[in-house]
Amino acid sequence: MNSIEKYNIYLLLAIVFLIGVDIGLRYLFSYSKVGIMELEWYLFALFVMLSIPYCTHKDGQVRVDIFYNKYSLKTKKTIEILSLIFLVFPWIVNLIYTSFRYSNFSFKMGEGSADPGGLPFRFLVKLFIPIGFSLLLLISFRELIRWISPPVKQQ
Repeated sequence: MNSIEKYNIYLLLAIVFLIGVDIGLRYLFSYSKVGIMELEWYLFALFVMLSIPYCTHKDGQVRVDIFYNKYSLKTKKTIEILSLIFLVFPWIVNLIYTSFRYSNFSFKMGEGSADPGGLPFRFLVKLFIPIGFSLLLLISFRELIRWISPPVKQQ
């Protein structure tokens, strides 16, 4: 298990713990704290934005394997290269650009929670979006290089 997997496990444990505390306080003591609920989704957003690039790095993305497994290696290679160049890269670059503008606007406003008792610095959770997709872009470039490069021969 590498460090990214460990961090994601810790994030999930923290989220589960916070949800448990939130539910316990709400149902046992009729007490609810907006800050706890917001922290749950802040951490969940971080978890998702770190998991997407990691899943791609581990080749865990969803494919229609019924068809894909029947293709030759050359066809698979062509599909991967073309889909990365014409679908994945434009989509990710657009998401990075749009989400950066979105989070930058939020930062300039000093956006915090609109709810009383909510967490400040809402722009931080919005910043996870361009960071996560920038990591995904780097991983996708690595995938393109892997598919374009000739296979290394074993000696």
